[in-house]
Order: sequence, then C-alpha cells, then structure tokens
Amino acid sequence: INAEYMGLMLTEMKAFQFALIAFVLFVLLIFLVPPSFHETFRPVEEVEGPNSTVDERDDVESTALHGWVSPAPSPPLWWPPALENFQTLVSKSRVVSVTSGHCPREPARRPNDSWCTAEFFNMSLADRLQAREWFFFAGVNEAPLVAYPLDNCTQGLFKTLRSQTSGRQDVIVYLTQKKRHAVYGRDSFSNTLESLAGLYSMYPAVSEADVLILTNPGEFNDEDRSILSLNGSRTNMVFFELPPRYWEWTPTCVRDNDWDPSSTFSMGYRQMIRLYSVVLPELLHHLGYRWMMRMDEESRIWSPIQLNVFQWMRDNKKLYGCRIQVAEIAIDFRNHVSRYLTHYGFTEALERYKDYDNVGCYNNWYVSSVDLWLRKDVAHLNNYLDACAGSFYFRWNDINTQAATKWSFVHPSQYHVFSTFTYDHLTMFNPPIGIYGGMAASRGFNSSVRRKYAELHQLTEQGTCVLRPCEFFCAKIRDTFINECCK
Repeated sequence: INAEYMGLMLTEMKAFQFALIAFVLFVLLIFLVPPSFHETFRPVEEVEGPNSTVDERDDVESTALHGWVSPAPSPPLWWPPALENFQTLVSKSRVVSVTSGHCPREPARRPNDSWCTAEFFNMSLADRLQAREWFFFAGVNEAPLVAYPLDNCTQGLFKTLRSQTSGRQDVIVYLTQKKRHAVYGRDSFSNTLESLAGLYSMYPAVSEADVLILTNPGEFNDEDRSILSLNGSRTNMVFFELPPRYWEWTPTCVRDNDWDPSSTFSMGYRQMIRLYSVVLPELLHHLGYRWMMRMDEESRIWSPIQLNVFQWMRDNKKLYGCRIQVAEIAIDFRNHVSRYLTHYGFTEALERYKDYDNVGCYNNWYVSSVDLWLRKDVAHLNNYLDACAGSFYFRWNDINTQAATKWSFVHPSQYHVFSTFTYDHLTMFNPPIGIYGGMAASRGFNSSVRRKYAELHQLTEQGTCVLRPCEFFCAKIRDTFINECCK
C-alpha cells in the first residue's frame, strides 16, 4: 500500500512540475512579446485661431488645446495583449452612467388642449403666439413642467444617479451628441472632446464639481463614454440620458416644423433652447445640484481660471454670471414679457425691464444658482414663456429668456461678468465657415490672435458683440449693430 501511495505521489508531483514549467514559460512569453495596444483616443480635427498659427498662441500651455485629446494612461509594460480590453472595462466601471430608454415615451395624462383646434392651426404664427398667451392668462394653457406630473420612472433615474455620485452640489453641464449636428453640420463628438480638454486643462477646480454629460437615450455606448472620460480617469464625469419629461414632452399644440418657414433651425435645436431656458433647473434640482455651470461643445477656455467659480459666486452673493454679453433680438419677445409683468402686477420688475436693451449673457458659458430659477416668481415667468412656445415659433432662445429673468428679478449686485480668463465660442456652419461667435480675452492673451479673430468675425476684441454675417440681417439691424456695437 505504501509503495502504491508513493508511486501516486510521484506521478502527481511530475504533473505539478509540468504545469509549473508551462506557467513560467507563458509568463516569459508575455514579457518577451511586445504588446500591441490599439490607440484608444483619436485626435480631433485640429482647430486653430483664424489666420493664426500654433506658435502665435504662445500663452496656451496645453497642446490638447491645439486640437489633440490628452492620451490615455499607458497600461503596464507587462500587460498581456490578450487582456488588452481589460483595463478599459475596469476603468469604465468608475464612470457613472444612467440610461432612460425604458421610461415611457408618453405622459400619463394629457393637459387641457380643448383650444387646440383646426381654427387655431389656421391662424398665423404671430396670432397663435398671442392666443397661447391669452389661454395662459385664462389658466387653460399650462407649461409642460406644470401639466405633466413627475413620473415614477424619472424619479427612479434621479435616485439611481444620486446613489452613485459623490454628493457634490456643483455641476458643469454639457448637452451633446455623437452624430453630426443637424443644423450646423459640425462633428459634435470631436468638438466635445476638445472642449473637455480645455476645461480639464485650464480650470483646476473642475475636480471639485461633477461634469454632467446630457444626451438623448442611446446616444453614447460604452466606448464613447470611455473616450470622453479618458478611460475613466476623469472620475467626476457623469453620463445621464434625458428622460422624455425633459426633452420630448414639449408644449401642447406645437407640431414638427410648426415655425417660421424661413428658419433653418430644427426641432432638436428648439428643444435645446427650451432645455436651457426653462427645463434644466428642475432636472438639476432633482439630481441634487445647487449650482451649475454650462459648457457647450464649442466652448473654449484659453487661459487658466485661477478661482473656484462656484465658491466665488457664493462668497460674493452672486446668483448669475457669464463671460460674454451679447445683443439678441427676438420677434415680439419684449412685448410679451412686458404684458406678462403688467398682467401679474410685477411693477418694480416692469420698471427694470423697461431698460432692457436686448443684451443678455452669451450663455454657452454661464454660472448660476439652481435655486434662482426655481424661485416662484422666476419659475412662473419661465412657465409663461414655455407655454407661449415662442422658442418654437420664433426662436425665442435661452439668451432672451434668461435675460428676461436677469432684467426683471435679479438685482444688479447679484449679476457678474467675469473678466479674468480668455474664452471663446464660435458656432460653425459647414466648417470652417463661421456664422456667429464671440471671444472675450483676458490680459496677456496673444493680442494678434485676438485681433485677427475679432476682425474675421466682425466682433469687438472684448467680445461684447455677436454678429452673424451681415447678409443674415436686414439693413436696419445690420447698421445698428455695426454703428453701436462693432466699431
């Protein structure tokens, strides 16, 4: 028995030695064969200042801002090629992503739409706008955020995200997409990559806030989220798909293409206007945020922001601020706001609003208290503007709607225009043709780049004017802008 037992032991030892030798050879093979990792991040299209060279931007330290996304952290030298995707999978798990595709596409109940008749649709757009105002004053035309109760599915999404994030009260918000922009034809994804590179390079306090990426359901897959988050190394990045309540459930009795036929702006563009005009504050409130900064895919920060913008706003008792101010004229907007303030007896607000000169924040970059927009007076004004649906009929945009709040309900001491960093935003149409944009330069920024940029896009160097090319304006408006703004 002992001999048989010893023989069995020797057989098992030989098998173990063989397995051990095989494992050692496998490990040596991994070290000797150089791993061939695929490029995880692609360079975005190089975008330089108009008529400028990279050398002219001698005060911009990060090469990422010349059009290249910072490379992903290199895997360990011993990383086996067979496990090439393992690092990405592990890193992705650090990125919070909440999807909304399973939420119902239709609201649980419909608001009062008895006034939405064939007779209504036979009216001109201007008359429909007027009628909607009358119906709002009569209490039969409700804004969607009032008409549609907060559904259980959306509440569940809020709970899921809050349970996975850090509990920060400050958030930097992007609304973006992967496909090419339907109106401007630009590459939205590459633009977002470059904008994020500037944000993370030039704003050290970015790590103290969440960076919230808003998209439509199914817009990004895991690979897209990995690219935007640099393989999860941007640990404060959060992805949230917009529920129907905040995108698809638009004002009652508005049809697709139900606007000025001369306009080139799509339904999605008008939904974006509505998001930033009236919808976003409620969404951020339910996600647990108290302060927000907007960044756009074409936002570019060209010099360091040395302060924590959110903390500075709180310390200085500010409620709303931006970097560039612009003049934006919307059809019949001013008259509607004045009638609203008169109808509801906002006497002091009406007196302040009389000084409104069509100037507001060029709000592709702005910072604000979320609670400001949830205040009863401000929320009611914005619900009125939403119910009137002027953003759909005549492109009352978020510059106009936020300016109405600023002029009516924000004390001048609570508003601030920042000046200590260089920022620009140029909206592109079939790149590289510029439609409109602005640059606000801080001291020390290369003056020749600033001057050439301003000259090319008909801007003041201070960025206080935004102009489309002159042929987009009637002669009267064009002359007013050139004489009074762009000298």
